[in-house]
Amino acid sequence: MARREPPGLIKLCPTKCNGGYAYNQRKPYEGELANIPTDNLWMVKGSLKYCTYCHAVYEDRGSYKRLLGFLEGDKFEERKGIVG
Repeated sequence: MARREPPGLIKLCPTKCNGGYAYNQRKPYEGELANIPTDNLWMVKGSLKYCTYCHAVYEDRGSYKRLLGFLEGDKFEERKGIVG
């Protein structure tokens, strides 16, 4: 039996985590942006988003999402491999 998502809830996180719904996505705060290396930030052409469920930081250009890495506390880990 296929698992069904509740109506109206759309997963936006590119990691396809269990809590990657729209209400768990937000823009990173200034303190969080300070912990992300600037070489990752200059490549972002769309909106930068943060998943509060799995701590993923990604670029959101509508239908295209590019994972930059994971930010937990003050530690940023760049993505390793392809997610999704």
